[in-house]
Amino acid sequence: MSTHLRAYRKVTALLYRMRERSRIAEDAWDRATSGIPGEPENTGQWPVGLLNFARNKAVELIAEGNHFLPERSRAIAAIDEAVRSAFEQDLRASIFREPSAI
Repeated sequence: MSTHLRAYRKVTALLYRMRERSRIAEDAWDRATSGIPGEPENTGQWPVGLLNFARNKAVELIAEGNHFLPERSRAIAAIDEAVRSAFEQDLRASIFREPSAI
């Protein structure tokens, strides 16, 4: 499985595990990531650009939806938190995987 697919799945899992789940965020994330083409595995690199693109597309889908402002705000906050957490988890994992350059 490619790195970006793992990243998308990690964000999806984080959205589904949130204390206060947002169906709007989950649906927007699924729709945003369903049509993104695959790219070859880049060993040691996380697809930051693709993940950011998916995040922006999900936020755009939420904003275009017919939801009350508080629901939209919670959904966007959920997307942002899940993406931030995924980045943080990957950063921690890469720090402990690779020997220090010092």
